[in-house]
Amino acid sequence: MVRMCSSILPTIFASRGRQPWVPHCVLMLGLLVLVSGEAERADADLSQKLELFDQLLHNQEQLLIKQQDQIQALEAGERRLVPANSSLPPSILPLTPSTRAYTAQENVENALTSSWLILCGILAMFVVAGQAMIESGSCRARNVQQVLVIKLAAVCMSSFGWWTVGWSFAYGGPFDSDGFKANLAGDDQFIAQGFLTARSDGQMEPSTRIQQWFFTWTFCAVAAGIVSGGLAERAHIVGFCLHSAVMSAFVYPIVVASTWGMGWIAKEFKDPVGFTDFAGAGVVHVTGGFAALAGSLVVRQRSKRFEGQSIGARMRGDPRGDPFATHSAPLLVLGTLLLWLGWFGLSCGSTRSMSTAESGFQAAQAAMNTVLAASAGGLIALMMRFLFIQRLELASFCGGIRAGLVAISAAAVNVESGSAIIIGLVGAAIYQLSSPLLKLMYVDDPIDNFAIHGIAGFWGVLAASIFDMGKGFDSFHGTLGFRCAGFDATSGCNGGTAAGGKPFIANLAGAALIAVWSFGISLVIFFVLRLPGIVTRRDHDILKASAMIQDDGIDTVFHYPAQGYVGEGASEWGENGPFTNPYFHSI
Repeated sequence: MVRMCSSILPTIFASRGRQPWVPHCVLMLGLLVLVSGEAERADADLSQKLELFDQLLHNQEQLLIKQQDQIQALEAGERRLVPANSSLPPSILPLTPSTRAYTAQENVENALTSSWLILCGILAMFVVAGQAMIESGSCRARNVQQVLVIKLAAVCMSSFGWWTVGWSFAYGGPFDSDGFKANLAGDDQFIAQGFLTARSDGQMEPSTRIQQWFFTWTFCAVAAGIVSGGLAERAHIVGFCLHSAVMSAFVYPIVVASTWGMGWIAKEFKDPVGFTDFAGAGVVHVTGGFAALAGSLVVRQRSKRFEGQSIGARMRGDPRGDPFATHSAPLLVLGTLLLWLGWFGLSCGSTRSMSTAESGFQAAQAAMNTVLAASAGGLIALMMRFLFIQRLELASFCGGIRAGLVAISAAAVNVESGSAIIIGLVGAAIYQLSSPLLKLMYVDDPIDNFAIHGIAGFWGVLAASIFDMGKGFDSFHGTLGFRCAGFDATSGCNGGTAAGGKPFIANLAGAALIAVWSFGISLVIFFVLRLPGIVTRRDHDILKASAMIQDDGIDTVFHYPAQGYVGEGASEWGENGPFTNPYFHSI
C-alpha cells in the first residue's frame, strides 16, 4: 500500500478527486512521516541511554577494582597484625621454628610502652631529688652532708635490693589459674633471671620485664627515701643502709606482691573490684611513712630537740625561736618543686603503657588531678598555719603541697577533678593537725614524713573508694579509670558488681595491713640495730649518733670537708638567735 502510494504520488494531485483511494494514500503517507520522525527520536534517546549505561557500567567496574585493592590491602595488614601462629613467642632475632616475628602493631606498642616507662621513670627520680633538697633544707646546716649522703645511699641500696630479690618477691610467679599469686611472694626471676634468654645460636632474647623493672624500681627508691626523713640529723649511714637493704629487698616488695603483684590482699578482696591504689598512696607512702615512724620512735628525738619549747608552741606548731627550724628556704622550695615535677612520672606512668587512646586519657586525667590536689593542699596548709601562728610559714605551705600529692596518688584516675580538690584539701588539713600532735608526744620527725606520707597516704587510700566516679554506691571504677567494673550490656554499670561498701572495706583493710606490716618489721629492724652489742664507737651505736656528735654536727665529725657550705657568714638559728657556726670557714 505504501509502495503504491509512493509510486503514484506524482499523479495524486493531478487526479485528485477522481480516484476513491487517493485520500487513503494521503493519510497513510502522513502517518508514515509521523512514525518515521518518532522512530528517529526514539533511536537517539536509546543511543543516549546506552551510552549512559556504558558509562555507569565502567564506573562500577572501576569501583569494584578499587574495592578489591582495598580488601587486599586490609588482608595484607591483617596478616601483619595477626601472626600466623600466635601461640609462638615473638622474637626480635632471626626466626626459629619455635618463635615468630613481632607484628607491626606489637612493634609499635612495645616501642611506645618502653619509651613511656623510661620517660616516667626519669621523671620519678626527681621525687628523690626533691626529697633530698627538702630534707637538707629543713634540717640544720651542720648536718647537710650527712642528710645527702644517706639519701644517696638509700637510692643505691634500693637498686641492689630490688635487683636481687625485690622484683622477684613483688612480681614473680607462680600464679594460679585466676591470675593471682600462688604463694605469699614470687619465687622466680631472682637477680633478673629470665629478663634475657640465651639462644642456642649465642644471641640473647629480651623479655618485656625489662620495660617494667626500671619504672617499678623508682617506686622502691621513693619508699626507701621516705624513711630517711624520720631519722634525719641523728642516723648513722651504716645502720640506715642496713635498714634500706631490708626495706627494698623484703618489706616493700612483700607489700607490692600482696597488692599490685596480685598477691593475697588483691585475692582476698577481689570481689567485686579489689584493692584500689593507682599510684601508690598506700603501697609506697603508707609503707614508707610508717617505717619512718618506727625509726623515729626507736632512735628517739635529737639531742635537745624539745628543750625550751612550751607545750603551747608545740600545739600550734610554732617554729619561732626553734633552733631546729628550717635553715634554707630556697632548698625547701626547690625540693618541693622538683618533687611536684617528679610526681607526674609516678602518677601518669602508673598507666604502665602508652599504646592506646584510653591509656593516654588516663595519664592526662592523672596529671590534672595531681595538679589540683597539690594546689589545694598547699593553700589550705598555708591558711591553717596562718590561723595558728598569725604568720605565713613556707615550710607548711610546702608540706601541704606534698600532702596533697600523696593523698591523690591512690585515686589519680578514678575520681573527677572536684573530688581531687577535696582529697587534697583533707589530706593537707590532716597533716596540719597531726604534725603538732606528734610533737606533743615527743615524736621527732624532722620533715613530717609520717604525717605527710603515712597519715595523708592512709587518707588517700580511703578517699579512692569514697570519691570513686562510679554512679551511685553499686557502681565502682577503681583502677579501671573511666570504665566501671562488672559492666553489663543490658543493665550497664550496675550489672553484676553491687559494690556497696565493699570497696571501702577493701581499701581500709588493705591500708591497715600495709601499715601494720611496715611498722612492725621496721620496728624490729631498728630495735636490733640499736642493741648494745652492735656498736661502731664507744659512745654511740650503729644507728644513732651520740648527743656530743649531734651537738657538734655529724658533718664535722664524719665528713670532709667539715661543712656543707663554703664561705664566710654561714649561720644557723641558735637557742638565743642567729649565730655563726665556728666550723663554717673559707677553704
